[in-house]
Amino acid sequence: EGNEIFFITARGFRENYYPYESSVKYLEDNNVEYDKVIINAKDKALACKEESIELFIDDSLKHVNAVSELGVPVLLFETNYNKDDKEFRHVTSWNEVYDVIKEMEK
Repeated sequence: EGNEIFFITARGFRENYYPYESSVKYLEDNNVEYDKVIINAKDKALACKEESIELFIDDSLKHVNAVSELGVPVLLFETNYNKDDKEFRHVTSWNEVYDVIKEMEK
């Protein structure tokens, strides 16, 4: 709906594992639309800066904190290991992410 979707993963190459191919296969097998997949992004904040990301969603407090320090709005995808965080806005489903994006566009 007018937004670009980038998937940024820290996954890197290892023997018999190809992160780009496996990520794309997963997205396509699950009918997830995307515009770009970025792999081996150990520093997701740097990747966000380089790609001019306007909203970052992740379940890692480390990455969400680093990206937020750039002034980029962030959403923390809630899991049992980050549910006690009080600093960031939590989301629990992709439908909720969609609603937040629609809210931001107003």
